[in-house]
Amino acid sequence: MSEQQRWKPLAPAPPAPSSGFFPGLSKSISRRKNVARACSACRQRKAKCTGRIPCNLCRENNTDCSIDQDTDERRKITQKRKAESLEQDRDLLLRLVKVLRDENPKAVELLNLIRSNASLDETRRSIDDRLDSLPYPSTERPSLNRLRDEIDVAHGNTPNTRRKMMNINRLWDVTLFKVPAKPWTSLTSDDDLVSHLLSLWFTWQQQGLHCIDRDLLVRDMQSADLNSNFCSPFLVNILLAEACFYSDYPETFAVYPDISSKGMHFYHEAKSLLEREEGRITVPTVQGLGSMYFCSSAIGKGRLGWMYMCQAAAGAQELSSSKRQLLSEAGEASQDMELAIDVAVGGIFSSTTIGSLALQKPPPMSRKHRTELLPVTHDNDDRDMWIPYPRHSGAVPAHTHCVFNSLTSLTEIVRDAANLLFGEEKPPRVDLERAIDGFYSRVCRWHEQLPSCLNSETNPTPGILDLQLRYHILIMTIFGFLKRPADSEPSGLTSANHAQERCVLSAREVTWLIETFRSRWRLYLLPVSFTQHTTISLFTLLEALDDNDNRTAFVQLCIVSRSFARRWAVAKGMLRLVQLSAKQMGVDLPPEASTLFESVESKVWRPGSSLGEAGWGG
Repeated sequence: MSEQQRWKPLAPAPPAPSSGFFPGLSKSISRRKNVARACSACRQRKAKCTGRIPCNLCRENNTDCSIDQDTDERRKITQKRKAESLEQDRDLLLRLVKVLRDENPKAVELLNLIRSNASLDETRRSIDDRLDSLPYPSTERPSLNRLRDEIDVAHGNTPNTRRKMMNINRLWDVTLFKVPAKPWTSLTSDDDLVSHLLSLWFTWQQQGLHCIDRDLLVRDMQSADLNSNFCSPFLVNILLAEACFYSDYPETFAVYPDISSKGMHFYHEAKSLLEREEGRITVPTVQGLGSMYFCSSAIGKGRLGWMYMCQAAAGAQELSSSKRQLLSEAGEASQDMELAIDVAVGGIFSSTTIGSLALQKPPPMSRKHRTELLPVTHDNDDRDMWIPYPRHSGAVPAHTHCVFNSLTSLTEIVRDAANLLFGEEKPPRVDLERAIDGFYSRVCRWHEQLPSCLNSETNPTPGILDLQLRYHILIMTIFGFLKRPADSEPSGLTSANHAQERCVLSAREVTWLIETFRSRWRLYLLPVSFTQHTTISLFTLLEALDDNDNRTAFVQLCIVSRSFARRWAVAKGMLRLVQLSAKQMGVDLPPEASTLFESVESKVWRPGSSLGEAGWGG
């Protein structure tokens, strides 16, 4: 068979589309084209986009159609954009380093703002008020508009964004003590996490609640015995809830990474366990109620916090009245039981009494209550050490019993003042001035007789700083009743001016004490009790901003309060109250403070939120 006969003949090819046989077809078959960028609406719907503005889908749905230039992921454009971003970041870093090297006070304020975890957007808004007055040579003065643009480029990461990867600090973290998670909490079996949180609580949070003896609690917790005298699941869970505010571990969030959910899983567990106590009064229960007061108030549940405060006060009084029976039942552990009761009752007495001062209510504990002072000896200073965990450098003597006794003595003055000032009977102006002068003499005498180991300049531990802060808060509170002169009293104006000066001096001392803390440790480690001190000082300085030193102190405290507001609802409410008061008074706020308040109004405070519920006790 020939080669030509082996293959079958093929049919002729169809005519081209241009042929007259297919008049309805175009000359070329159209092919689907891939668009480089889809509009934002189509990207969100995951729909096909024509790439034009407006695209067909947006035109049909009558929606806005726009293309985000930053979503263009073509390789060359992406690399170019990254290179430009890195160059801008580098230039911004060099400029800020040059600014912060200067000793100008404006540079210090900018540094403090950055240290307070302010977002880059807040920092950008503050640039106008700060950098323009810095001592740049005229040829090197940065363009504010360009600097704002550079910060906007770097705005991708906010300070509250938590790393989803393992925190590198966990690799070398050495906790102050090792305690088991079980059987104390059902929410985690991670002993390291529980040890980490408890170490944080005793380092930072205990300074506002001196009602727990650390050694007794840790010893009983390590025993894992649910029948122990000085530890309970209720107490452990509420301590863990408070400690979560001082940690950035992902496990501290009930809903990661919602910062408002920090510690809420432990808090709700503690509330559930408290209900199972069914009114039993034990040392751990009374101590836990004290922490429930602090934690509830901090998260904005002020009225609930006041209820827990009253329950803690009632429980402490019952412990005190039944002390002899409890010691008899403790047997060989009577010495430990006596120490635990004295610490619990004294700590609750101090925290509830000073808390009532902020709430402007009579203290919930009896006027006849007397707190037992603790034995003081400096022979065991090597055991009674305060370590700034998670760091282990800079350990100093804590002087725990000295702080406790001095705080108890101060609280007795606070109790007498609060009962007079917030009681049902309001004394005449003359009697009020005489009583306040008496309280002031007592508190000055108390301050003069403080042991040398409690000097805040030579030994500025959080406990000692808090002690000094409470001294100044009492002064501002009692003299606050004399700042408004009485019309019928000729000497009223003189006493009012003296009261105003005394309050302002104490407010500036509060600023110095908090700045002392900030110069040594991270701002987010400030105890929640410091929010009360900061707020009272802000209201005091708000009436005296015509003085430059007062304005500087006011700005510094605003930065601290803004940091508080990121963590605690109570601080958000208090900062908002300061802002509203300034508007009502027609006060011209410093530009730096105005920027922070604008951020609070737009980001932190939600319209419709209850100011009263956000306070300490409502």
